[in-house]
Amino acid sequence: MRKSLAILLRASEEFFLGGQAVIEGVVIRSRSKVALAVRRADGSIGVKSWSVKPYREINPILGFPIIRGVMALYDALVWGIKTLCYSADEALGGKEKLSLLEVVGSVALALGLAIGLFVILPASIAHIVEVKEGLGRISLNIVEGIFRVLTFLLYLLFIGLFKEIRRIFSYHGAEHKVINAYESLRSTVNPENVRSYSRFHYRCGTSFILFVLVISIVCFAMFEQETLIRRFLVRVSLIPLIAGISYEILKMTSSSAIGRLLAKPGIWLQYLTTREPTLDQIEVGIAALKEALGDVGETEENRGRV
Repeated sequence: MRKSLAILLRASEEFFLGGQAVIEGVVIRSRSKVALAVRRADGSIGVKSWSVKPYREINPILGFPIIRGVMALYDALVWGIKTLCYSADEALGGKEKLSLLEVVGSVALALGLAIGLFVILPASIAHIVEVKEGLGRISLNIVEGIFRVLTFLLYLLFIGLFKEIRRIFSYHGAEHKVINAYESLRSTVNPENVRSYSRFHYRCGTSFILFVLVISIVCFAMFEQETLIRRFLVRVSLIPLIAGISYEILKMTSSSAIGRLLAKPGIWLQYLTTREPTLDQIEVGIAALKEALGDVGETEENRGRV
């Protein structure tokens, strides 16, 4: 039992940089910090960081496969909301601070929209098809899954029409370029060098969402759903398990040929969720990277690169 526990913990020890784009900024997550860099209205770059600790150091069980994926999803939601609010304040120069009510309302609206578009709507359509066509459980879940993926694609195409979202997508590209440059260990991380790197990354959240959508087809097919309410409940209750499995597959994409092959559709999808960043946006990404690494970046191997 102890040997098995040690193996599981060793499998959880490797830590990859993570990140996301926010309003006029980039977030980079390292082992010990969450760092945010934002381009202010006056052209300067505001930087802020928070000390964090890997969940497995809080409790070893939280580092187990599947469970760590659930914690990663929770972590992304919590820090996504926190950094998004801070970036909005910084980008606006502190002139229009978001109230707690506005933040809670925005998050509730976003979650409601996500559940409505990607859970309730596909499940409702599948239920209608089941009643009219009498499809089997497997076929019905495939139809529902295809509709869910198509809904996600249309959603990305729609939000990509807005200028503000396109700027966030550009910062998303900057985040990927900065992490790709740092992880390549081949060059100094400065705007000119970073610009030559890919705006796509295997561990992107876009790939994670696509894994979730595909894996959900298999997981949902394992359960009978006689009524529409039961269908909804099954889908919502399985989200943590599906997220955990998706996270494990996402981690494979950085270390195995099979994982990279599985990640290809997610890379293609990033054509919709990333844009080529400007040098100014790359500078913001580098500022977030430097803050996230802190003393960690100043090792013999990396000295002078950041």
